[in-house]
Amino acid sequence: MKHSIAVILVVAVLSPSSTDYLTAQQQDSEPFSADGIPVVELPTEPVIYRTAEHQGIKVTVVAKGLTYPWGLAFLPDGTALITERLGTLRMIKNGVLADTPISGVPKVFTGTALAGLMDVAIHPQFSQNRWVYLTYSKATQ
Repeated sequence: MKHSIAVILVVAVLSPSSTDYLTAQQQDSEPFSADGIPVVELPTEPVIYRTAEHQGIKVTVVAKGLTYPWGLAFLPDGTALITERLGTLRMIKNGVLADTPISGVPKVFTGTALAGLMDVAIHPQFSQNRWVYLTYSKATQ
């Protein structure tokens, strides 16, 4: 499936000094893995969480199979765009996660816990210009 979306980029540039401490192991592995923390299955039914203000927040799983989802934006037709911190832009349309990530995303630096593909936003006139804005980290070297 081919998607026609113009990707506009906002870049967070990391200086060499911010990446010097990375080891080869950190650069070659998934940087956000939580070794030793067991995987928790997502609930099949909605869950209501109570807040300190005594309001309930209803949480419903709408997609499985995302890796470190971070940013979320909705297109005018209700399609959701989701960023994954390791550098992919995904789409959920009609409640189904597309198998193939959206192309056109630049190479993303993911070498620290605060780096990666972050937020996504659509242009106010998206229906006319098809512009999508991404915030991501880029190494300087």
